[in-house]
Amino acid sequence: MIGLKMQGLDAVLIDAYSQFCLRAASLMGAWVGEGSRGLPTRMERWSVLSSPHVHKTAWTQFERRTYNRQLSIGGLHSSLVSKYIWYIQRHAPPDVSLHADIHETV
Repeated sequence: MIGLKMQGLDAVLIDAYSQFCLRAASLMGAWVGEGSRGLPTRMERWSVLSSPHVHKTAWTQFERRTYNRQLSIGGLHSSLVSKYIWYIQRHAPPDVSLHADIHETV
């Protein structure tokens, strides 16, 4: 079984990439768990002083959200697991980080 965790700053891009991973797994003959599960979104907010000289009370607010998705894929032959991971890592968008966990099942 393979557990895939994806992180990125764009929710639409993460969803499209997770669908790509699901289609690639189904074409290789694997079964997919419950599909793409959304994990909690990490939100960071901070403020920066805009003008330190004249307008001392002018602050600018920023926000960054990190979206997470998780996939569970199983039923791949052991020789295809490394090829599948290589394939999806090679076609990953530049803003998406991918972490794969391989679990041995007996």
